[in-house]
Amino acid sequence: MIDLERSKIAFGVSRASSWGIPFYADYNVECGCGAKDHRIFVEFEHDDDTVSIIFHKEVSWDCHWQIKGWWENLRKRISGALTVLLKGRLDFEEDFMLCEIEHIDGFIDALQEGKDKMLKYINSQEHGEAKS
Repeated sequence: MIDLERSKIAFGVSRASSWGIPFYADYNVECGCGAKDHRIFVEFEHDDDTVSIIFHKEVSWDCHWQIKGWWENLRKRISGALTVLLKGRLDFEEDFMLCEIEHIDGFIDALQEGKDKMLKYINSQEHGEAKS
């Protein structure tokens, strides 16, 4: 098993703030494009008998991307508002990129480390221990 106190993860992946909880691990994963608003947040949770991996990604809709002039900008905003009003949702997608071998390895190491932490917690629960 991986020593959870000495993490192997590095390039583009970091532990988040709540590492001290024995049944929970979370990581910030930066996008390979370098934009700070493209990151994902990965959580490992143990709830009753289930271990879950949850990926969080904040997405946004930029209604005036490459639009020139105030009239086109206003028209695009009104069009988007009407789409939400009439359709009830906006459909869009956003990419996330892992690039360079170190970045991919960091993501894999975070997945392995989170999995190992969940297994360590499950084993401690089975043996009546409640420590991290």
